Amino acid sequence: MRAILLLAGAALVGAACWWGASVPVDSAPAEAAGGPAPAGAAAGRMTPGAVGNGPSAQVSLSDASGLTLDAARLFELGFGGGLLLDRDTRASIEALINTMPLEPSAQDMDRLQRALRAGLPYEEAEKAYKLISNYRSYSRDVQREMLPMGIPKNQDEARQLYDRMDAMKRRYFDEPTANALFGADERYARLTMEAGFIHQDATLSAEQKVQAIEALRAKLPPERRELIPPYVAPEPVEPSASLPAL
Repeated sequence: MRAILLLAGAALVGAACWWGASVPVDSAPAEAAGGPAPAGAAAGRMTPGAVGNGPSAQVSLSDASGLTLDAARLFELGFGGGLLLDRDTRASIEALINTMPLEPSAQDMDRLQRALRAGLPYEEAEKAYKLISNYRSYSRDVQREMLPMGIPKNQDEARQLYDRMDAMKRRYFDEPTANALFGADERYARLTMEAGFIHQDATLSAEQKVQAIEALRAKLPPERRELIPPYVAPEPVEPSASLPAL
């Protein structure tokens, strides 16, 4: 199954620099790896697909494992109308892309468009279709251009990586859409990566690292501070006791 966690590998590979294992960077909900995000969970939302046209709203896409998704039900509408765009929308798009072939045919895309039109108002269905198409192109570019770059070796390389990511987003999303889909998670990822370089900085004392890490943690909302655990200085290694002379 293709889990497309596109906060760009940057968050995950950056965190791996200093934890030696994956840090739980909150780049996308778990549903992104295999199913749709829960519908109607946020205030001010109505159940997606609720305006569908009877039985035809059940038009769906299936992957090789037999998973069935109603494409329109992956999107949520505000009570005042219009698609709601946020990190859950990104997770929904990723879940949908995971059910599609790596290179969808014209028939696949036509089936997707019909499924969206069957379960959403026409204007919202067209916006959702364009958003999915752009996201597919964005994910393709990330995989081709960004992931081969590997782990940034210092903060300058990390900044360059994020600058390239921002430029890549601008190919496919306007600023409000990019902020809605990636904004908060990307900020958390940048702070997490910066913490990694602080851990690695041999020029900083343990006290300086504690202060720098706490300053970064303060920039995270309380419920996200576990992304950057407090710095704990390593215990000094005591010299081994010498063996008694024979």
